[in-house]
Amino acid sequence: MRSSKALTLIELMATLAIAGALTAAALSVAANLARVEAAEQRRYEGPSLAGPLRAMLGEDILHAKRYRVSEAGAVQLETFCSLDGETMAREHSPATVTYEVRQIGRRLWLLRGQQRLGAAGENARTNELLCPGVESIALAAEGDSGGAVTAGQWKAMPSAVTVTVTFVGDGRPPMCFRFRNE
Repeated sequence: MRSSKALTLIELMATLAIAGALTAAALSVAANLARVEAAEQRRYEGPSLAGPLRAMLGEDILHAKRYRVSEAGAVQLETFCSLDGETMAREHSPATVTYEVRQIGRRLWLLRGQQRLGAAGENARTNELLCPGVESIALAAEGDSGGAVTAGQWKAMPSAVTVTVTFVGDGRPPMCFRFRNE
């Protein structure tokens, strides 16, 4: 018997078959991840996003008594209506709501943070990811705003505001929402 350090043809074919199966499995997983990512992106685009975002902003602005805009571009509202931390249902309890853009992972997201006033514990502070790919959010006061908005200064909520959500340069036009308290 001769001992050989070379691979036999059967061993080589078995190795290639195993490598091929592993490659096919890796490609299948990568394709599924790409499909999930594309489906998630479509979910957050266009008209399907505008309705829920408008509803969330509208409820917060409708019940707000004061607002301010930070130098970083975050919009804060002092409101009489908040979301329950467990059920996410609206309830009449005061809160400070903040809409801001934050980088989470490799993406920019519009984040809604809420600090319930006078509440303690786990339900006092909640954060929600609202929309990916957002570059900025801006609130422009109309009507009886009482002058220009200085960053960080609380102002009484005017009778009408326009909120503009601008997206990162992916071709989506900005979303503009006009809200009027009458």
